[in-house]
Amino acid sequence: KVKDNQRAKKDRRTRKTKKMVGTMAKIDDSVKKKVPELRFPGFTDDWEERKLGEHAKYRRGSFPQPYGNKEWYDGEGAMPFVQVVDVTNKLTLVENTKQKISKLAQSKSVFVPKGTVVVTLQGSIGRVAITQYDSFVDRTLLIFEDYRKRN
Repeated sequence: KVKDNQRAKKDRRTRKTKKMVGTMAKIDDSVKKKVPELRFPGFTDDWEERKLGEHAKYRRGSFPQPYGNKEWYDGEGAMPFVQVVDVTNKLTLVENTKQKISKLAQSKSVFVPKGTVVVTLQGSIGRVAITQYDSFVDRTLLIFEDYRKRN
């Protein structure tokens, strides 16, 4: 019975792996052809490869080291400090950030005004939020500061 359970688990893993490999192959083929298999309505042209820097100015957030130094957190004048954990999967930040950055640490971090687009780079990679309040941003997030019109 133990061997049957192990065999069944192995078979499930094999099926999942084959399915994933098939999906990756389809994506790879789409990229090579520059025509995606799945399309948004109204889009018919080939893909154009472009660099993100052609469309937007971006940078990472920052925070003074060492991370655990109590001087960097809370106190008078402390402000929201956005980390990956504060970015929801609904294009927003949590109402109250887990940490507040101290007045002393603010000059060593990156300020973003309300309405700034941020993207997580670690942990829950790729979550996007539009900030609902002024805050400082951790190095685990990418900050979009400026957008360029395409010619």
